[in-house]
Amino acid sequence: MHVANAGAGEIVTLDAITEDHFDRAFDSNVKGVTVSVQKALPHMMEGSAIVIVGSKSSIQPGPGASVYGGTKAALRAMVRGWVTEIKGSGVRINVVSLGPVLQSAHVRSRPVSLRPSHHRPCCQDLKTNSRLWPSGSLTCAA
Repeated sequence: MHVANAGAGEIVTLDAITEDHFDRAFDSNVKGVTVSVQKALPHMMEGSAIVIVGSKSSIQPGPGASVYGGTKAALRAMVRGWVTEIKGSGVRINVVSLGPVLQSAHVRSRPVSLRPSHHRPCCQDLKTNSRLWPSGSLTCAA
């Protein structure tokens, strides 16, 4: 299983978004994941899974999270395209859209509900239950 996770993002409101902020977010969260998947795919065996870590912000970003949410929405769209491109390879690719994750940067700025280890069971399930998770499906974890 290959898990591609890039979650760089800053809370920046529309009036304060700069090209640099935009480029950093998309370079990390979209280009970084894309390159990771490209490099991993030739090594994936039939029956294996690629899990892209998305975010619920891709569906409903909060104030100041529009660019971050946009990067995660871009990944959702790209995965739907990639599914058609790798069809027949026996490799599944899915997006897990997570809720808030406790990280040191979040502790002071906003309440959070989950730690990264809370998402592990969901990713493990994607790894082992191919019949439950067809390629291209979106999974949301609280």
